[in-house]
Amino acid sequence: MTSENLAFQQAQHLIEQHTRKSGTAVEITHPLFETLPKETRQLIMKVIKAIYLKDFEILRKAFAVKLELFARLILSTLESGECNDKPLLDEINTVREAIAKTVNEALVTEDDHQWLKNIGFEPIDIFELAAKVDMPGLIGELKPHIDTYMVIFKDLKYLIKMLKFSQGLKKLQAVRPFSLKAIAVNFNGSQLCKIVRGSGWEEKLKYFEDDTKLNKLKEAGFNGSHLAQIVVGAEWEEKLKYFEDDQKLNKLKEAGFNGSHLAQIVTNAGWEEKLKYFEDDQKLNKLKEAGFNGYHLAQIVTN
Repeated sequence: MTSENLAFQQAQHLIEQHTRKSGTAVEITHPLFETLPKETRQLIMKVIKAIYLKDFEILRKAFAVKLELFARLILSTLESGECNDKPLLDEINTVREAIAKTVNEALVTEDDHQWLKNIGFEPIDIFELAAKVDMPGLIGELKPHIDTYMVIFKDLKYLIKMLKFSQGLKKLQAVRPFSLKAIAVNFNGSQLCKIVRGSGWEEKLKYFEDDTKLNKLKEAGFNGSHLAQIVVGAEWEEKLKYFEDDQKLNKLKEAGFNGSHLAQIVTNAGWEEKLKYFEDDQKLNKLKEAGFNGYHLAQIVTN
């Protein structure tokens, strides 16, 4: 029997020894489990269920890497929850080390694991990301660029949120060049998550890479919040293209519209007809003379 087969067999035996599965439900049968803190129990249950979803008969390296990290998460969570079953802790660590020896070159090291915790990743974050992304690849991306990412996201929770999206790591790498643009138009992590969440996210980011277009939008009063609001909806390219027309944009600015008003106008259906109405100088001047400003008009045509 190979060392990998033996390690997997040990892991499977350990899990089966302390759990019971009935259909899709999993129960942890260790007598001291219910004495652990609620957060500790919740994380361990999530990890065990994720392991049960895998097939121990398919001995893939990717699964082995995750299994080693899962064992480490269970071990550290039990220790932080003051589990006093030392033989169990020792057995989990023995299994973890056995798995580690079979895939040593692809593991998340103890130092890497600790680094993630030091910068603010919670155990539940590490578990959920490990189930979705290549963790060694993620750490390889984050470590040299974490300062840049914190400039962009401003809050670690949005970086973690983006990583949990489909193609999360690819999306994260795509927004890295936005460190300067994030400052220029005040993009933050929440807004970038909105931009890349749905389809067409690559085209949206590419649009904002154009400094000429971005500066024009900034001068018109648009900031990151307004632009994220616009591109979340349908026809976002047509909406932004409308604002590329200097004549139209200047007329709207002179009428008192700012980025917030315009983003609000184009969010809903019929946005073209609404903006076209304001292209009529006679109508617009009459409204201005009556005391209407950009805020009032945006409110009227939004409802």
